[in-house]
Amino acid sequence: MHFPELMLLAAGLSMDAAAVSLTNGLHFPRMRTGWILADGLCFGLMQGIMPLLGFLLGGLLLPQAAVYDRWLALMVLCFLGAGMMLQSRRPAEDAPRRMTAGTLMLQGLATSIDAMGVGVTLAAFRGMHILPAVSVIAAVTAALSILGVLLGKRFGGMLGQKAELLGGIILIVLALKIFFCG
Repeated sequence: MHFPELMLLAAGLSMDAAAVSLTNGLHFPRMRTGWILADGLCFGLMQGIMPLLGFLLGGLLLPQAAVYDRWLALMVLCFLGAGMMLQSRRPAEDAPRRMTAGTLMLQGLATSIDAMGVGVTLAAFRGMHILPAVSVIAAVTAALSILGVLLGKRFGGMLGQKAELLGGIILIVLALKIFFCG
């Protein structure tokens, strides 16, 4: 696989993470720099680790994992999205405005599970050097995730509490897209 193809693959894999990061920025408009970087790092690492696991495990576990990956993504993202939609109905002073590490990890896992199958596919390429490939995937995902948070923060302040409702809707639509389209 050549570098331009790898960049396209990385961009494609990062879209779910970037969409969730946008939602994080909408939901947490006062997110501090450390959490913005943590968002990018978490999504980047998850999107890099999963293809590496798929590459290393090959076809050994993937058939069994493939049965559950869409269900897991559907449940986690719908749960998070529904929570955001419910919070949008609370008075602004009651709504929590802080990201947690647990939420971020769940989001990272839910958006990266399908990348394991990409790793199995990468194993089919002759002479594929997996570490540089997953490093590019991780870096592109991290960068686009950080950009997503920044865009969400920018527009989240303008939308007020409607940003939480929009963010919840985005997560649920993303969950349905992953579930039905892969």
